[in-house]
Amino acid sequence: MNTSEKKPALFKGQQAEGQANNERPILQRHYYLTYTIAFSAFAAVAFTAIYLIGRSLIWQADGLKQHFTFLVYIGEWLRSFAATGTLQQWEFSFGYGADIITTLATWIGEPFNLLSAFCPPSYTEYLYQFLVVLRLWLAGMTFSAFCRYHKRDSASTLIGALCYAFCGFCLCWGALRHPMFIDAAIELPLVLLGADRLMRDRKPLTLILSLALAFITYFYFAYMIVIFLALFCLMRFLFGHEERIAKRFLTLLAAYIGCGIVSAMLAAVFLLPIIAQVVSMDRISQGASIPLFYDPSEYAQILLSFMGAPERSGTAQIGLASVCAVIAFATPSLRRDPLLRQPLIAVGALILFALLPACASALNGFSYTTDRWAFAFSFALCSTVTLVLPQLTTLSKQAWRQVILASGIFEILVLTVALTEGLTTAAIEAFVVFNFFLIVIWRVGATYSQRGNKTRGCHNHANPTSKRRRQPSRRIFAALLASCLLGVFFFVNGLLALGTKPYAGELVPFGAAYGSMTTAQPNYAIADLQKHDASPYRYDEPADALELVEHNANALTGQLGINFFSSIYNQNVDTFRTQLALPLSNTIQSHLYHGSDSRAALEAVSSVKYFIVQPEASSPIPYSYDEVAERYTADKTTYHLSKPANRSSLALITDVLTGKAVSKTVTPYTYEALETARPLPLAFVYNATVAPERYEAMSPIERQQSLLQACSTTLDIGNAIEPADASREIPFTISEKSSATLSIDSEGEPSVTSHRLEGGTISCSKKNRRLILDFKAQSHTETYLYITGLRYVAPANTSLPGHVNMTFGDGDKTEKTIVCATPSSNFYSGKEDWLINLGYSDQGIDQAVITLPRKGVYTFTSLRVITLPMDDFDNRVEALAATPVNDITLSPNTISCTASVKKPSVLYFSTPYSTGWTATVDNHEVDIAQANTAFMAIKLEEGNHHIEMRYHTPGLRAGLCLSALGAAATIAIAVILRRRKEPQHPVR
Repeated sequence: MNTSEKKPALFKGQQAEGQANNERPILQRHYYLTYTIAFSAFAAVAFTAIYLIGRSLIWQADGLKQHFTFLVYIGEWLRSFAATGTLQQWEFSFGYGADIITTLATWIGEPFNLLSAFCPPSYTEYLYQFLVVLRLWLAGMTFSAFCRYHKRDSASTLIGALCYAFCGFCLCWGALRHPMFIDAAIELPLVLLGADRLMRDRKPLTLILSLALAFITYFYFAYMIVIFLALFCLMRFLFGHEERIAKRFLTLLAAYIGCGIVSAMLAAVFLLPIIAQVVSMDRISQGASIPLFYDPSEYAQILLSFMGAPERSGTAQIGLASVCAVIAFATPSLRRDPLLRQPLIAVGALILFALLPACASALNGFSYTTDRWAFAFSFALCSTVTLVLPQLTTLSKQAWRQVILASGIFEILVLTVALTEGLTTAAIEAFVVFNFFLIVIWRVGATYSQRGNKTRGCHNHANPTSKRRRQPSRRIFAALLASCLLGVFFFVNGLLALGTKPYAGELVPFGAAYGSMTTAQPNYAIADLQKHDASPYRYDEPADALELVEHNANALTGQLGINFFSSIYNQNVDTFRTQLALPLSNTIQSHLYHGSDSRAALEAVSSVKYFIVQPEASSPIPYSYDEVAERYTADKTTYHLSKPANRSSLALITDVLTGKAVSKTVTPYTYEALETARPLPLAFVYNATVAPERYEAMSPIERQQSLLQACSTTLDIGNAIEPADASREIPFTISEKSSATLSIDSEGEPSVTSHRLEGGTISCSKKNRRLILDFKAQSHTETYLYITGLRYVAPANTSLPGHVNMTFGDGDKTEKTIVCATPSSNFYSGKEDWLINLGYSDQGIDQAVITLPRKGVYTFTSLRVITLPMDDFDNRVEALAATPVNDITLSPNTISCTASVKKPSVLYFSTPYSTGWTATVDNHEVDIAQANTAFMAIKLEEGNHHIEMRYHTPGLRAGLCLSALGAAATIAIAVILRRRKEPQHPVR
């Protein structure tokens, strides 16, 4: 072929040589408008079915309890700041109380969430869903900006941007679970664009500002983005066109480090407080054990996700992206292409990351394995799309044969693995769509084979505007867009119908989010009771498998309770609960808790006045909560999918269109708010202390009793005591009715009466086997089952689950679900000791039943039955209340009260300790000591006192100063760059 002849473009998106700007194709001239129109069509296809079945984009778990709730809270918080001029930094309704800026770090720094200040709370649900779609749109926009900077074909860029915006990470991890995760997909192209601009144009502002945005919005993903930035720059340097000499490398390295420092300074107002809190959390230091390889079933899911199946949704891609990657790897001419070399290296490296658990762990801060880093994999694949599509017309017949062979091998591999593990309907649909992509691509090969290209290339050169030449490109472009639409349709709707419990059932009903977190909550009815209390008190609920009040509901109602759910938490509180072996009830996460296990002592020192129960649920009720303060009924609406799980996407849509997809039931629930006659306020006086070292050496049941007798603190009031221990270990026998087999490592038979079992294993040959302990009932006591070193080992030749839910009960009314975590669990934190309250009874409890949900072996280091008499409880609570603390007032960032003591005493606050608190007594600053592990105390001398506690977020002021310096440095850089651009006028 004549060298002057050009290969015909697959799409009419590139400006031909010598072509005037006003003759450019419409797509190139109006790219972003075209992208927005196409995006709208994709969004409609993705989400219409969700709305037609009456659901919203809000996930019932984290979406409702965290993302939506905190979005509403931030709006109220900002409006309060605008009205009062006071920035509230401490919220008493977050668990026992928590810092606002660190607790909401992943939400406050997100710029879009600030729009909630202009949205009424009842309409925030609609803002939430609008922001989901806006983030997806922006992900495609920033990807487009990156590609257009590199002058890539407009049509290919459009398809790549749509594949990126609707990849599995953005849809599943982002839109349908954690909306702010999409920010990572928005920021990565901007950061890499900034890196290129610094390397090529020596313009650092884009990199500085985009990195600062990443640090501010979510430090977790900023960590990943920095890693990918380093790998990107190294790849650019090694395989790009820049001079590969030491001087150039060191200069660029210094420039990137400098930009990173300035970016971190800009974000310091958020970063410093967050880092100070995060480094103290055990969650980042007690990671799960990381295997060398995944289970075979997970590799099958990864392969299916490359085809667009939702089995492993984080790494799932629209099938076109994988098709283009297969073509690029299979074709030698494309592998040698300088433009494709770097994306292919990135794709290959990230595939390795997907296959090796250690890589996934490293990207997750060397914690548990997850595919939350998959936004970078999607970026690399979609970038490959933009480079491969324009070159399809250049491939020879031999290259197309190689493509067909590689595609066939890939499909056979995927089918073989998938059939071995079992194909779901969603996987079959993804396979069909993947093949549709192949058919479209092969059509390109048939149309633009090497022989045909010669003729068509000459024809196009002679008449570049001929309709005959434009129509095939448009048809192929339309076919590829239609294929991508099908991929999105089957992915989302397949996800909605996937699993034994279809994911659609996990989405909040449309229009119900705000009401479900406020007026529909059982605690809402006691709000008036709490408002009329003379002093602030908390409420609590049973800490069993039945979660009455949603986590974080108090953030919207403003009530004081004991439930908390946020990724960043106060480690002192977690340590306090761990020392008392408090069951985590259906969870193994340190950053999520509710309730005090109905233990009378803990309810008292936590200032709990009201206890909410469902009478028909028969949950254990703490001792002394025997008066009904309020009884009320609330309706709970439940929506059900009418078809079984794992049905096809088409079946789901058919049911939607015929109105058969969803049915609902409305069930009335009765709640009671029980009240104790002897509540302790949020601040009360201890007249005795116990050394922290002695407190830490106690057993959980001893610590619990100590809390009612003395304050564990370093403060010296001259009355250190040794707390009395009234608990008793009760002999028990293993009932013949047990269906599980027990063996012990030490000598002795487990069937004989024993005070405890040491080093035991419980063998379970079938699911839901039971181990029954019989013992003599002790009247007027709380009865506990204390098990230490609890672990689970699955049978051989089976995959080890991350955790199992064991049930503990009294064989009658009480039943609690405790999570037995294994080191392979994503949220394993070393918690293996549990003190389980079977409840208080006047007559006593005579049986404990342990239900084992899975086959396998359950190991423990010791198993005991302990009773705790309530004989001295009332006297000890009255002694703590004997010295009144009056005028307790909670206001933004402040606690104030008055107290009159007759001798040196400890004033204790059941508010979590933080270095941000300062205290004054009679206008004189005093030291605050850490008390009872998690809380605060100050020393009071004899006399009448006025006490005031004030709070400022630790690190906030220093961070604000650093951010100001960073802003000044950024402005200085901008000014210098602007002056360099100004033309130099010669002096006459």
